[in-house]
Amino acid sequence: DWPTRESMSAGEQQAELTAMLDDLAAKGFNAVVMQVRTAADALYASDLEPWSEFLTGRQGQDPGYDPLAFAVEQAHARGLELHAWFNPYRAG
Repeated sequence: DWPTRESMSAGEQQAELTAMLDDLAAKGFNAVVMQVRTAADALYASDLEPWSEFLTGRQGQDPGYDPLAFAVEQAHARGLELHAWFNPYRAG
């Protein structure tokens, strides 16, 4: 589960995700699955869906960065594939 708290700043979220990816890489994983569409919202910049409330505590509030783009960049830097999981049916 990431981010672990809604009240985290963008920098705290990024540090937490980076630590998770470091741990996976150190344990020999080669891929990670990240849920990026949780409840008719998105953990990525979208013209169709609002920002996820899991990022800021309020649905639609811009977290100040694109979590999916950051995750892909950081995963690839550690030799990990990143697979985005979209849940098309769950609505909040």
